[in-house]
Amino acid sequence: MHRRWLVCGMLAASLLACPPVRAADAAFIRGDANMDGTLSLADVFAILRYMHQGRTLPCLDAADADDSGGIEAVDFLCVMAFLFLRDGAGNAPPPPPFPAPGLDPTPDALDCREARNPSGRRVKDDEPLVLPLDPDSLGTACESSNLGADAEFIHFLHQDIFAFPGQREVRTPVVMCTLGELDGITISLSSSSPAVRLESIDFRDGELDGHRTPLSWISSCKSLVADGYISSTFAIDIWTGSSTLPAFRDRRVADLVFSVPPDAQPDTHALVRFETTPGNQLFPPIRNEFVRSGESLRHGSCGVRIHIKTESDLFIRGDGNRDGRVNLADAALTILYLFRGDVTSPPCEDAADVDNSGRIELSDPIRLLVYLFLDGPPPAPPFPYPGQDIYGEEDLLGCSAELP
Repeated sequence: MHRRWLVCGMLAASLLACPPVRAADAAFIRGDANMDGTLSLADVFAILRYMHQGRTLPCLDAADADDSGGIEAVDFLCVMAFLFLRDGAGNAPPPPPFPAPGLDPTPDALDCREARNPSGRRVKDDEPLVLPLDPDSLGTACESSNLGADAEFIHFLHQDIFAFPGQREVRTPVVMCTLGELDGITISLSSSSPAVRLESIDFRDGELDGHRTPLSWISSCKSLVADGYISSTFAIDIWTGSSTLPAFRDRRVADLVFSVPPDAQPDTHALVRFETTPGNQLFPPIRNEFVRSGESLRHGSCGVRIHIKTESDLFIRGDGNRDGRVNLADAALTILYLFRGDVTSPPCEDAADVDNSGRIELSDPIRLLVYLFLDGPPPAPPFPYPGQDIYGEEDLLGCSAELP
């Protein structure tokens, strides 16, 4: 009899220590508030909209990122720190269940009723539409006219850019098309070529600056730069979730900043793609996304091709004196060259040929002055970034000096 009571007592104690799973419970990933299968910026806004706007969540347990038994400001802050601060400085992974889905091991009043996101759609694993990076077709495939007015897209303003070995802080603009208001965006880029080192994704110099509020938030993840990955995110309002970015088309949102190692080989090229920054056992992947109403939107994207050339091969149209700037001095030099026989030709005749006609004429400094002071059309490509004269008919003009 004594042994029977002992067995019953042990069984009762085990049942009290491990309460039965409620029928309403479902498997989830801690921090994945919108239940789309991974942690991202969208989960931050799903939690914000629940807290400040009364929006519903498909899984309250998943939104409880710190497993405290309630949903508070610390939960979305934990998700942001975990996603983008990967230096190991106190940003530990969320409590279980993570990274694989599971049931909540901690008893609390929260539950997870359905594995559906707030829109009611089943979770999908679709990747964003990425146009093929065929070196021979990239420029044609990614032109704005081919992207469609009814599509959401992110791509580079120029699909072909040029750089030389040893060049630092080369910038190329990233532009975006959206059809509705956004909470924020995340950009993740990769390049497998040793000829290019990705340095940063700079939102601060983009056209989003005019829509920023004191609540705006920008964060970059550079922990995988050595492996060829870099990512950055821009959120318009991380405290209330009420401010949004308006819909717009072909707006410059950021610059990719990169450098070229001194030992890079000329006459080669490198491709930069919009690709997900990989995750691991500790951290989730960082994917390209538009965030709208707490949901992660997949969108189209198209990368850029970087041509490595010698320094003497590159110039900026309009920079006739070869000082790295396009200004009044360039127009004055061309006028003196045309009307004074004792003035030598500009150090870069190709750059002084502002309209790319193949000849240096009076129309060139006039067009440059109209651009500089009367908001006229810009010089012909390559402008405003260094490049080669591949945009018109071949001519005999060249450059006799290297870029500064």
